[in-house]
Amino acid sequence: MPTATPPGQPRKELSDSAVVSRSWGMAVATLVSRLTGFARMVLLALILGGPLLSSFTVANQLPNLIAALVLEATFTAIFVPVLARAERDDPDGGTAFMRRLVTLATALLIVATILSVAAAPLLVDLMLGSDPLVNRPLTTAFAYLLLPQVIFYGLTSVYMAILNTRNVFGPPAWAPVLNNVVAILTLAVYLLVPGELSVDPVEMGNAKLLVLGIGTTLGVVAQAAVLILALRAERISLRPLWGIDDRLKQFGMMALAMVLYVLISQIGLIVGNQIASGAAASGPAIYNYTWLILQLPFGIIGVTVLTVVMPRLSRNAAADDGPAVLADLNLATRLTMITLIPIVAMMTVGGPAIGSALFSYGNFGQTDAGYLGMAITLSAFTLIPYALVLLQLRVFYARQQPWTPIVLILVITAVKISASVAVPHLVSDPGMVAGYLGLANGLGFLAGATVGYLVLRANLKPPGGKMLNLEVLRTILVTIAASMIAGLAAHVVDRLLGLEALTEHGGGLGSLLRLFVLGVIMLPIVGAVLWAAKVPDAVAAVA
Repeated sequence: MPTATPPGQPRKELSDSAVVSRSWGMAVATLVSRLTGFARMVLLALILGGPLLSSFTVANQLPNLIAALVLEATFTAIFVPVLARAERDDPDGGTAFMRRLVTLATALLIVATILSVAAAPLLVDLMLGSDPLVNRPLTTAFAYLLLPQVIFYGLTSVYMAILNTRNVFGPPAWAPVLNNVVAILTLAVYLLVPGELSVDPVEMGNAKLLVLGIGTTLGVVAQAAVLILALRAERISLRPLWGIDDRLKQFGMMALAMVLYVLISQIGLIVGNQIASGAAASGPAIYNYTWLILQLPFGIIGVTVLTVVMPRLSRNAAADDGPAVLADLNLATRLTMITLIPIVAMMTVGGPAIGSALFSYGNFGQTDAGYLGMAITLSAFTLIPYALVLLQLRVFYARQQPWTPIVLILVITAVKISASVAVPHLVSDPGMVAGYLGLANGLGFLAGATVGYLVLRANLKPPGGKMLNLEVLRTILVTIAASMIAGLAAHVVDRLLGLEALTEHGGGLGSLLRLFVLGVIMLPIVGAVLWAAKVPDAVAAVA
C-alpha cells in the first residue's frame, strides 16, 4: 500500500544511496526495454530490408515528432518541477492543479492527433524533401496508420511525469517492454500473413501493411495502459477538472518555450532526413538506426540517472538551494560519464563489427550493414555531449528558466545543419552520407554542450567558478584516459591480427567473435586503470 505524502508537506527526498539504488533498479528494467526494442529494430531490418525500412522509419518518426512538439518533451522536462512546487505549496498537495493540467494536456493531444492524421501527406513531403529515393506513397500509407500514436505517446509522458514526482519509477521503466513485445508479435503475424507488402502501387487495404501499421500502434496503446494502472495503484485521480490556475499560465509560457525548443531541434532532424533520402533509398533507415543504436547505452545509463535525479533536483531548485542543485549535477555527471565514456570507446573501435553482427542478415544485407557500422564509428562520440546537454537542460527547467535552452538548441541546430548540408558535397560514396550526417549531429551537440556549460556557470555562480568538484573532474579525466588506452590497444590488436577479416568473410557470426575479442581486450584495461587510480566507483565495485 503506497504511503501518501500529507497535503502541503514536502515529499521526503531520496538520499544519494537511494538514488544509486533506484538507478540500478531502473537500469534493469531499462535494459530489458532496450534489448527488446533492439530485437524489434533488428527484426524490422531483416524482414523489410533497407528501402522498405526507410519508408516505415520515416513514417514512425512522425508521431514522436508531433507528440514532442505538443506535449511529450514539455511534460518530461517541465511538468515535474512545476508539480513539485504545487505539491509543496498547495493545501491539497497539488492534486487539483495536476488534474487541471492533465485535462488540458489530453484535450490538446486529441486535437493534435486529428490534425496530424489529416495532414499525413504534407508531413511525409516535409520529411522526404522534393526528390527522394524513398517510396513516398508507401511512407504516406504507413503515416496514416502510425500517426494515431500521437495521443498515446503524449499521455505516456504526462503519466510518467506524475509518477516520477511520486518517486515511482518502476512502471514507467517497464511499460516500453510491453510496447516492444506487442511490436515483435506484430512482426510475427506480419510474416504469417500471406502475400507481399504492395509497393507499386501501394494499397491501403494490403494485409501486411495493415498488420504492421495497426500492430505497431497497439504497442504504444499498451504502453500507456500500463501507466494508467500504475496511477490507479497510487490512488492518483485523473478525473477531468477544467479551470484556470495562475500557474497554468506560467506553465503555458514554459510549455511554449519548450515547444519552440523542440521545433528548432526537429528542423535539424528534417534536414537530415531529406539529405539522407536524396542520397540513397536506405539512407533514412541507416541515419535513424544509427541514432537508435546510440540510444541503447544512453537509455540504460543516461536516462535512468536523469529520471531518478530529476525530482530531487526539481525540489532543490524550487527551494532555491544552489549548493544542493550543484551536488545533484555533480552526482548525475559522475554516474553518467563513468559508464558512457568506455562504451563510446568500444562503439568507436567496434562500429563495423556491431553493424555486421546485428544487421547483415535477411533483406538488410551485408552492404547496408557495413554502412551502418561505419556510421556508428563516426557518431559514437555524440553520446557524451548529448548526455551533458540533456543534464544541463534539466537544471534550466528545474530553475524555471525555459527560455535559456533556446540558446543551446539554436547553436546545436545551426552547427548540425551547416555540417549536414556540406556532407553530400564532401562525401563521394552515397552510402556513407548517412554516417557523416551522424557525425554532423555529434558536432552540433558538442557545440551545444560547450555553450550550455558557460551559460549554466553564469547562472549558478558556483564557488570559484567551478561547476564540477575535483572528485568528479578527476573521475571523468581518468575514465577518458582509461578508455583511450583501451580503445587504442583494441585497435592495434584488431589491425595486427587482421580481425576485420572476421567481418568481411565471417558475416554476423564472425563479427560477433570480433566484438568479443575487442571487449576482452578493452574491459580489463578500463577496469584496471580505474582501480589503479582509486576511482571511488571502481573501488566500490570490486570491494
